[in-house]
Amino acid sequence: MPGHGPLLRDDGYIRQVQALMRSASGQVRDALARGETAKEIRRAVTLAPERRAFAGDSAVRDALFSSYVLGPAVDSALADLAPAS
Repeated sequence: MPGHGPLLRDDGYIRQVQALMRSASGQVRDALARGETAKEIRRAVTLAPERRAFAGDSAVRDALFSSYVLGPAVDSALADLAPAS
């Protein structure tokens, strides 16, 4: 259960987070298949639709998304999907 905000009454937010993680994994998987490096992948994956859904027009939420969602989600997907070196 998320620890911030109002009490959740349905699973909508959880499904939104699941979709975000699926999108991050899918974009990283596709980039790896194209032979992109981790550095290239970190620049290319923006999660733009998910960013809009979570941050809206808020510059503060956009910055928080970049710091606490985008980077960690891409790094996590890379750790899960990239071949061990």
